[in-house]
Amino acid sequence: MANVAYGVQNDITIRLPKLHDAQREIVGEGLHTAPRYRIVLCGRRFGKTTLALSELPKQALRNNGRSYAYLAPTYKYLTPVWDQLCRTLAPVVVRKLENQHRLVLINGSTIECWSLDNEDAARGRGYAGVIIDEPALVKRLEDAWIAIRPTLSKDRGWILFTGTPSGRGFFYELYLRGLSEPNWRSYHYPTSANPYITPEEIEEARLMMPERLFRQEYLAEWIDDAGGVFRGVQKISVLHPRPHSSAPDHRYIAGVDLARKEDFTVVSVFDADTREQVYLERFNQLSWNVQVGRLARIAADYQLETIAYDATGVGDAVGELISNQLLSTRVLPVLFSANTKGEMLENLAVAIERGELKLLDDVQQRTELQAYQMDKLPSGRYRYSAPSGFYDDCVSALALAWHVMRPSSFHDFVILEW
Repeated sequence: MANVAYGVQNDITIRLPKLHDAQREIVGEGLHTAPRYRIVLCGRRFGKTTLALSELPKQALRNNGRSYAYLAPTYKYLTPVWDQLCRTLAPVVVRKLENQHRLVLINGSTIECWSLDNEDAARGRGYAGVIIDEPALVKRLEDAWIAIRPTLSKDRGWILFTGTPSGRGFFYELYLRGLSEPNWRSYHYPTSANPYITPEEIEEARLMMPERLFRQEYLAEWIDDAGGVFRGVQKISVLHPRPHSSAPDHRYIAGVDLARKEDFTVVSVFDADTREQVYLERFNQLSWNVQVGRLARIAADYQLETIAYDATGVGDAVGELISNQLLSTRVLPVLFSANTKGEMLENLAVAIERGELKLLDDVQQRTELQAYQMDKLPSGRYRYSAPSGFYDDCVSALALAWHVMRPSSFHDFVILEW
C-alpha cells in the first residue's frame, strides 16, 4: 500500500498508510469533528485496521497532550496493531510501556491499546478518541460501552466502531442509532469498497462460501445470531428409496457416522456419478461387530468403492474391524475437529444451495438439515451444531459422503487436522 508523509518536526517524518476513498469518507475532515459517534459496518478486508493505523497517530500528533485508545475484542486482534503502531511511531516515541501497551509521544500525547476480554479495562481513563475494532466479537459490548463512554467526557472525545456484522446484538443497536440520532452516523461498506481487493477474488469467495456467510462476511449484511446452515433442503429432498442394488458402471460411495448407544449410526450411500443419494439407514444400540456386519452387507449390495467414516473418538479397533470386513472397499477414516468439520459442513451447504446433489425424501434427514445451526464465536470462527434435543448424525454422514465425492478431496487415507 502506498504511504504518505506526515511531518512532526522539521527533521522527523512519520509515514502513515494512505486511505482509499471509502476510508476517507469515514474520517471526513477529521475524527475530532462531527459526527462524534461513528459506526462503520464493513466487509472483510475493507481496511478497518489500516484506518486505525492511519488515524490514531494522526490525531495524536495533531493534538498535543491528548490520549487515544485502540480497543480490540482479544489480544489476538490487539497484538498486530500494537506492533505496527510501535514501528510507525518509533521516531516520536519518548516512552514505551510494553506491559500496558502504552506509547508516550514527544508532544505529550499517548496512545494505548486495550483488550476488551475485560470490559472494564479502560475504566478510569480519559480519552480524546477511541477506536473499537470488531465490536460484534466483544463478549459484553454493552457493558464495555457503559465503561468507555465516561472516558470521553472530559475532552468531549469521539469514538469509532469498525467491524463486520455478527448477529443482531448491541453492535446492531449502535448501528441503528447511527441511522437516526443526531451526532451519530453509520456507514455501510462491502468488501468491494476496498479497491485493493479485486472483483475476481470476491467472486471466488462467493462461489466457495455458503450464501449466508458470504452475505455477512463480504456484503456486511446483518444476519441473525443463530440460523440455519443449509438452505434449499426441501428442493433437493425429492428422491425415493431404490432397490438395494447398484447400477452397472456406476461408482458408489458412503459416508458413515458411527455411534454405539446414545446417538445413531447413519449410513448414507450415494451414486457418485449422478450425485444422488440412493440409500440411508439409521440405527443404534448395536455392538460394533453387528454394525460392521451391516456395513459389509451394504457395501456388497452397492459394490461400494469408498466408505468415509468419522474416526473421532472411535479408536483404531473399530477402524480395523471395518477394514478387515470390507476388503474390496476403500476405507477412509476422517478425524473431525472444530475446524475441519466446519469446512466440510460449509462445503455441503454450498452444494445444497446450488442443487449439486439430490437427497432421499427422508423426514429425519430433512429435519436435521433444516434445524442445524451456526453461531459466530468471539474468536471469529463459527460453531456448527444441532439445537438442543436434535440429532446431527444424518448431517455428519452427508458431510462425509460429500467430502469423498468432491473431486479435490479424494485421497487414499484421510486424517484432517488444522
